[in-house]
Amino acid sequence: MKRALVLFLCGVAAAAAADEWSLQLLPKGFVEYEGSGYREAPSGWELKVKPWNPVGGLRWRRDLCADWAVQAQAWANRATYAGEIGNRSGIQQYGRTSLAVQTLWVDARRPLRGSPVEVVFGVNGARQVFKRRNIDFGGPEPDTARETLQSLGAHAGFHAGRKPAARGLFWDGELLLGHSFWTRNRLRVEGGTIDRRGYTYHFRWEGGYSTGRWRLSAGYARQLIEVLVPGGKALPTTGATVSLPINKTDLFGPFIALGWTY
Repeated sequence: MKRALVLFLCGVAAAAAADEWSLQLLPKGFVEYEGSGYREAPSGWELKVKPWNPVGGLRWRRDLCADWAVQAQAWANRATYAGEIGNRSGIQQYGRTSLAVQTLWVDARRPLRGSPVEVVFGVNGARQVFKRRNIDFGGPEPDTARETLQSLGAHAGFHAGRKPAARGLFWDGELLLGHSFWTRNRLRVEGGTIDRRGYTYHFRWEGGYSTGRWRLSAGYARQLIEVLVPGGKALPTTGATVSLPINKTDLFGPFIALGWTY
């Protein structure tokens, strides 16, 4: 317990010495999910859910020295139930699905020689929780389902921007591309041949005005999380699909941001 408290206090002290905090808010963030690959059908099989929900991001950056910086950013949406629809040979599956998405990106940054552009490399992880209910697949399905997808990988990319002055305009942006080396589905699924891997990317661009330590900006952000896991699952009563091996989630939209520099 004492050791955990010491580590926590050290973390707080390190955060307090940060160079920049930034809070992003997507008032109408768009989260789009498509799952496919479990059932064989002429037109393919997929489930889609497209809720509009607020999305928030918290970004922290610290300049270690003239040539190195570290950054961490976390993003999450506010999950609510939305309509989900699927298809198989003309038979439709309907339901209500809640999708909660959380991502974390941690990386190091170093300027390219003679350039304001930074090269970025680090690790990232994602967690997605699906809650499905009110399913209809040729008839009402009495059961509900909960599925958790997790992924962990590495990313690389580029960052560039104009640092905020004491007062004036600034801009900032980054593009990160990643590969997930580990994925997991915590729902018990039927066997399959798809390997555990995935793909990610993150894009952010913003511009605004700084005054003193404060900065206000607006921009656009987009993230892709593709998680591949073996197998899939259908509910026993109606055969409705509640888990798929190929899972792709897009999170995107315009945002406003409030930042504070140290």
